[in-house]
Amino acid sequence: MGISLNVNYYNQKEKELFKKYPNHEKIESIVNNEVIISKGEFIAYLMFTQQHDKAGWRTYEDLCKRTEKWLSDIDEYISYDEGSILSQVSANVMKAPGLTERIGVSLGLNVVNKLHELNEADWAITGNEYHPLTGKRLPDFDYEILVASDGHKFIQVENKGSVAKDNKLKSSSVSQSYSSIKRKKEDILEREKKKGISKHENLYYGTIGVLDQKKTAQVWLVDPPAFNIEWDPYKYKVISRLTFYLKTFKEVNVQPRLIRLLIQRIKLLIESEDITTFNKSRLISQKEILRKFVKKNHFASFGNNIAFGQTLEINSENRKSRFLSMLTKEAIKMVVDQDFDQIIKYNFQLDNDVKSFGFTISSKSLIIEFVTNESVKVIHNDFNGEQIAMYEGNIYTTSSGRVFGELTLQ
Repeated sequence: MGISLNVNYYNQKEKELFKKYPNHEKIESIVNNEVIISKGEFIAYLMFTQQHDKAGWRTYEDLCKRTEKWLSDIDEYISYDEGSILSQVSANVMKAPGLTERIGVSLGLNVVNKLHELNEADWAITGNEYHPLTGKRLPDFDYEILVASDGHKFIQVENKGSVAKDNKLKSSSVSQSYSSIKRKKEDILEREKKKGISKHENLYYGTIGVLDQKKTAQVWLVDPPAFNIEWDPYKYKVISRLTFYLKTFKEVNVQPRLIRLLIQRIKLLIESEDITTFNKSRLISQKEILRKFVKKNHFASFGNNIAFGQTLEINSENRKSRFLSMLTKEAIKMVVDQDFDQIIKYNFQLDNDVKSFGFTISSKSLIIEFVTNESVKVIHNDFNGEQIAMYEGNIYTTSSGRVFGELTLQ
């Protein structure tokens, strides 16, 4: 099931500015037309965009608590009625858990991803000015915005979020978001004028995602000027994707040795003047078996695809459930193989004809049936075929190879 969005220029002035973009025809193709984004991709940005290398994020217990809070926030504040995303509360209530900003980021990045064939792995490095791995400022990143690369140029995004009574109208909050994005314009132009920087091909999108309680979610497009980055876009894309998989390896409980090897490799790539010398230079020897680095008794089998990871026990008074956090075997393998072209082109899609999948946790093997494209039902039988328990929930996949979802005991 997809989520429907309306995308439009913020005003006529912004429409004229976007005519200068080299992909103007692509932008025009989504403006004033229904845009469908993956529900899994939308939820993934809500849940997994924050840093994981600080207190409160490192252990299994940390992840259980964080995941339970994320799930509770989503259930309490938003709904998916009418094929889109609706707010269930007022703007002030939505701001309290910081969900407004996260919704704005998710809507904005999903739209830009469609324009440039990107995914969540391309936005891994710069949620701030510092690389999450090294803790050091990356050269030439002067602004606290999200940056990705399509392999040839940099795509820069500033995302804002809002909730309004009517998302077709420009509320004061939406107007303030617009002014905030545009204020950077003079600063960027002045800095590049002082540095004598000539015209470059980088693109900068401002997006304002707005929910209300009745209509299809709205995304307004704003055009601030892009700034120059003295990095090689191909190198940046490879490092961003590897940084994403480093974070995800920790979430799905890949063995520490492989994580350490990936950390060492990313550091070498950041320092390297020519990363192609590391292309196809595997992280482990050919003799080592990939499955020794994952939990062998925690996996899901989707037709020809297998995903490894862990399950988090969510045991509050309101829910008794397991949260699946997994990554496809092919994604783990390509990171180990270090084939850069494969890494930057990877785009996982679950086959539409998959109606069920096998799921193993410890010694328990379950067959999970898809009721719809996402909702699933699990009947756990004993060896004699007697029903022990039944779970229901939703399983989502993203193009990065992430598999996640919640199975709740009924």
